Amino acid sequence: MRLLDCSFPIATGVIGSEIHLEWPSPTRPGDVLHLEISVGAITHSETRPGRGSVTLAYDTINQHGELRQRTTGRVVAWRRPAVGSAAPTGGH
Repeated sequence: MRLLDCSFPIATGVIGSEIHLEWPSPTRPGDVLHLEISVGAITHSETRPGRGSVTLAYDTINQHGELRQRTTGRVVAWRRPAVGSAAPTGGH
């Protein structure tokens, strides 16, 4: 999760709304891991203009190119305020 936090910064944070995890092979002591992330879709909320959802997929891969974890999911994300506007209110 720390790799994801560092690799995929979204405006002011996210809330997970759906996730699917697979572990095709175990992570071993000494593995050096990296993420490959892709964004499938970004959908703006019709009822909450400061929010939207992001569909993403990421693979956790070790130093030998072996897939250790595959994750697909959707998160609720807050939109960045437009340049020169105030930050969103109401929790984030």
